[in-house]
Amino acid sequence: ARAWLSPPYRDQTLATLGRDSFFGEMALLSKRPRVANVVAVERTELLEMTRTVLEELVAGDPGVATALDAFSRARLLENLARTSPVLRELPVASVKSALSQFTSRRAKAGDHLLDENAPAAGLFVVLSGALDVMHTSELGPVRIKELGPGDVFGEMSLLSGNNASASVVAAADCALLVLDNAAFADVARAHPALEEKLRALAEQRRAHIEQFLPDETSSAVLV
Repeated sequence: ARAWLSPPYRDQTLATLGRDSFFGEMALLSKRPRVANVVAVERTELLEMTRTVLEELVAGDPGVATALDAFSRARLLENLARTSPVLRELPVASVKSALSQFTSRRAKAGDHLLDENAPAAGLFVVLSGALDVMHTSELGPVRIKELGPGDVFGEMSLLSGNNASASVVAAADCALLVLDNAAFADVARAHPALEEKLRALAEQRRAHIEQFLPDETSSAVLV
């Protein structure tokens, strides 16, 4: 069987699954819709376990949940290393090593992850969900863009040492990875290619915000 991401993200093969492989655990654990398709490429025999049976196993043996959580996180990191617009051009091993230093965080719709004119709490990587990037212009608050799985934010403030030039607000429930300020410098020194990529992204975003003038031709939304 072959797994790949479905639109609106991108059509990209994530993995080819063979004997003894399993899938579906991420959706079961998160209780969120899957963002990837799994399609048989040849005649395949499978065993299927329902959510009810899995929950009974977890209730009877907490070690099952621990093992699934560990496997799910490893798969998330591998998928992220291969598909993130920022990370996918870097060596997979280097990206996975850097991401292993991040901690998990969940946010509900409406939560502020980053506030304009305030320091960033860390470097964020979006695992699932959607977030709005908001900037206060002369015309009032505007939504500059939407962030989704694989996107990062917080890098501008961390790299410059200045306050954030935009806010980031969860538009839906989200799962994220976060690297706090104290650990960011260590990870940047250990992974110079990642730091270079983040600096290039920060410059692109800074130029966009500085030149941003919302009008009828803009993709931003006045709110």
